[in-house]
Amino acid sequence: MLALKNLRDQMPRKIQKMLLPVYNNVRDHPEVRTTAMYEILNTQPERPILEMIAKNLNSEPSRQVASATYTFMTTLANSTQPCFYNM
Repeated sequence: MLALKNLRDQMPRKIQKMLLPVYNNVRDHPEVRTTAMYEILNTQPERPILEMIAKNLNSEPSRQVASATYTFMTTLANSTQPCFYNM
């Protein structure tokens, strides 16, 4: 999964399409799901994907995944880097 970070700029939508099912699969280990979430959010997803991830936080069964997702999304929202302004 981490090898996909080299393709973020060339194929962001394809990476999102591949990793969203991993992130949404509550049977996977929290570490795998958290890594998928980091990679998805680093592809600068469009608003519907961000809204879906935020909406699913309320029903997330893993506290580890929920905490990592909330923390990373909050960090992106408060970022001063120009590439994250539209997120």
